[in-house]
This record gives sequence, structure tokens and C-alpha cells, in this order.
Amino acid sequence: MAAPAAPAAPAPPVAAVLAASLFRPGPAPILGIGGQQLAPLTYNPQGLTVLAMPGVDILFVRQVQIGITPKRIAKAQPSIINALLIQSRGQ
Repeated sequence: MAAPAAPAAPAPPVAAVLAASLFRPGPAPILGIGGQQLAPLTYNPQGLTVLAMPGVDILFVRQVQIGITPKRIAKAQPSIINALLIQSRGQ
């Protein structure tokens, strides 16, 4: 008799997959949020209004943006999501 198959590992939360996919590595990493990438993590009307504005991807400077990591984005903390929206849409 064959041994029972091991249960499959649970799929990572959508927010975690999304957060990891936003970072484009390189000598100057880019946080690709100029489009609608943050839509699944934006829950309030003000955020959705800002999200509808034209945006740009953000040059990720680790020394300045120490607290913004894929893990923190995956938690969908409103303060982090709002900061990213402001940075990518602000002028």
C-alpha cells in the first residue's frame, strides 16, 4: 500500500505574490507601481481616486525607504499603501 501523499503547501496570499512582483532588481531597483498594480491593496475611496491618476514607477532607494519592503507591502498597511500612492502620483 502506497504512503499517503503529503498535503500541498498552502498558496501564498495574493498580496504577498503581488508585493514580491512589484520589485524589479538591478543596480537601481525599481518599484513598478505606476499603473494599477496597487489596486488589489487599495481599499478606501481616496486611495482609489489617487490610483486613477497617472503615475510613475518609483526608483527604490533603500537608504531612504528603509521601512518599505515586499513584506510590509504584502501586509497592505494603509499607511504604506498611501505612501506609495502619493510617491508615485505626487508632483
